[in-house]
Amino acid sequence: MSFIQSLNLTKQDKSKNNNPLMRKKEKLIERINEQIELAQNPAFAPIHKKRLKRTDGTIAIIDAPKRIKRWWHIGLNGKVELVIRKGNKVIELAKGKDAILLENKEQLIPTLNALKKAIAEGELDSLIQ
Repeated sequence: MSFIQSLNLTKQDKSKNNNPLMRKKEKLIERINEQIELAQNPAFAPIHKKRLKRTDGTIAIIDAPKRIKRWWHIGLNGKVELVIRKGNKVIELAKGKDAILLENKEQLIPTLNALKKAIAEGELDSLIQ
């Protein structure tokens, strides 16, 4: 018996990898994870690769801090308004309403975790597309 015959073979299911909705959901969850890190540590700046052209014409790839825009702001009354961004646009959660109002900053991380769970379960699929 050869090695190949001893394996359990199947046809690759490419539909999971090519599903644009799944890619959008994964990207949004990744952005929410960045917002959670930013809420825990205001100095958080993930590192990404950046191409830099030197004066002699060569290109160098360097590690540079990535700018992250906060999705929340604290109002004068101490309440926090949290928005969800898809790229550069704010997602409208209900007709004419695009922010989640929180009583204080301590509710920010649990709310972001709940949003992450809701996205993974498919509750926001119609808003993401």
